[in-house]
Amino acid sequence: VVDLEKLPVTTKRDLQQAGEQAVSRFYPREMLIERRTSGSSGEPTTLYFDRHFEWVRKLVFLRSLRAAGYRLGDRMMMATGDSSGGRPSWPGLMKIRFDESPESVVSLIEKKQPVMLYGWVTTLLGVAVYLRDSGRRVTGLRSIVTTAESLEPTTRRFLEDTFDATVFDFYGLTEMGTVAWQCKHDDGYHISEDITFVDYVPLERATGDQAMVMTNLELTAMPLIRYQTDDLIRTPQFDPCACGRNFNRIKQVSGRLVDCVRHADGHRVSPYSVTLALESLPNLRRYQVVEMQRNSFLVRCERVSGGTVQSEASVKGALAGVLGDVHIDVRYEDEIRAANGRKFRVVESRLNWSP
Repeated sequence: VVDLEKLPVTTKRDLQQAGEQAVSRFYPREMLIERRTSGSSGEPTTLYFDRHFEWVRKLVFLRSLRAAGYRLGDRMMMATGDSSGGRPSWPGLMKIRFDESPESVVSLIEKKQPVMLYGWVTTLLGVAVYLRDSGRRVTGLRSIVTTAESLEPTTRRFLEDTFDATVFDFYGLTEMGTVAWQCKHDDGYHISEDITFVDYVPLERATGDQAMVMTNLELTAMPLIRYQTDDLIRTPQFDPCACGRNFNRIKQVSGRLVDCVRHADGHRVSPYSVTLALESLPNLRRYQVVEMQRNSFLVRCERVSGGTVQSEASVKGALAGVLGDVHIDVRYEDEIRAANGRKFRVVESRLNWSP
């Protein structure tokens, strides 16, 4: 570990600039599997995986699903960013388009009777809202697995109440596979330490948030050593979990480093600190905090059907404690969604951070 820390950090930009030089010459190109990152940061990257790593990725994913109550052969419906749908990877798996209409998804659930739903937070939330507004119900679901986007506590509770199932959140990257996942004890995220070494880099202030730098221990076709993920975590946990697993855990995936916003005095504020400040507001279900300009923020609040709208004053008051003396506009909308095909970011900075 000490020697590893002597190596420089590898960024996504480094991979893009390296091009073919980032791929091992040991592997003929026809033996490699090409993958493309989602580009949620605005910079999609092409990756090359060897077949051994591709199998390891699948096994680690299945292990994480097992922690969420899945058993091989169970019926699971998966909606992800792969709009092609694709061929099922194992018995019982049903893939659907991530942008399938909520009404169609509900009809498929009624017809196929899966015991588990897996997908982006926005996709599953859209289905839950449709169920609430239409008065329809689905039965037989045991687990909901969310991924790809930040899962705030209000959304978790809404999904669990609507689907009458337990929610498990997964954290992963195209580059690394499933990095961390929750088990039934809901006491942090177990890290896949057998395939990924994670180094934690504190931010400039003692806020409890740390950036993750990862080294993949299995990928040899395109080695990723000390790879800067730009994702933040909240407080590593090194004590054993009640489930018996001995992997270290992280308390919370706080958000992306690029979505840290500025406090009025200039220091960084993590996305998690922002969502934590708004968590106590009772009538705020779905929202987005956008840093538009220096010391200027837009808060988009989704109207709750038949409910009381959270007052502008309470939203501004809650954020003032973490952002300081900044300008905040509050806007109420019928529905808040990400652009088609993009991941939803609860906290988003539209400014370029300089080191």
